[in-house]
Amino acid sequence: MIAACLLTIGMAAWAMACTLTPDLCTDVPPGGLNVPTQVTSSFAIVDFMGVDDENQQIEVDFFLTLRWKDPRLLQNEGCRFAITKVWFPRIRMLNSQALRVAYKNSQNQVSVHQDGTVEYVQRFTGPISSYHNLSDFPFDHHEFTIDFVAVEETNNLIHFIADENNTWISDRLNIEGWDLGDPRLEVTTHSFQKQAGLSLQKLSLLIDGDRNPEFYLYRLICLLALVVAMS
Repeated sequence: MIAACLLTIGMAAWAMACTLTPDLCTDVPPGGLNVPTQVTSSFAIVDFMGVDDENQQIEVDFFLTLRWKDPRLLQNEGCRFAITKVWFPRIRMLNSQALRVAYKNSQNQVSVHQDGTVEYVQRFTGPISSYHNLSDFPFDHHEFTIDFVAVEETNNLIHFIADENNTWISDRLNIEGWDLGDPRLEVTTHSFQKQAGLSLQKLSLLIDGDRNPEFYLYRLICLLALVVAMS
């Protein structure tokens, strides 16, 4: 009986702690409209499934993590909220519209940690446009990128901070015929030519890829040469 009462009290206290103030404006950044919000960003490449030369695409499975501080949520440590209930940095991916989102039960949610730190973690899987040149095939080198932009009225509301220490790629990948380097992050400004004067913060994950010529020489070219010789 006592344990049930304590559990009820604990759940009630947790529910009160996870209640947002009615005056919280989700359209206003944590520091106001004149103070840019620093959004620390990192990637985790779980798998790199392949390179589609014909369609100019790569197939990737990765996590995106965003962290920022919102002093208005200091009393909500340990809580989770939908991104529509709090301020959330509006981001869009530039080179893919076909990514699948994992974790359907927790997608589009953020977690509040100590000191008002807000964390958003989401897993994406699918094709990404790569725009690589095949003139040097099979001895070509490419720089594969995953690009996100901050979609805000001006590029002063969000500043991406590249978190290199928490950006990594798995040691075991389901890709043949390629040697991939360590991922790196880059924060630049992206300008849209058709809309003069519009420039947005861009966060890019870059992965260097070298095609393994032996894979194609032995498995494709030599085999085709043998078939032609036999005919």
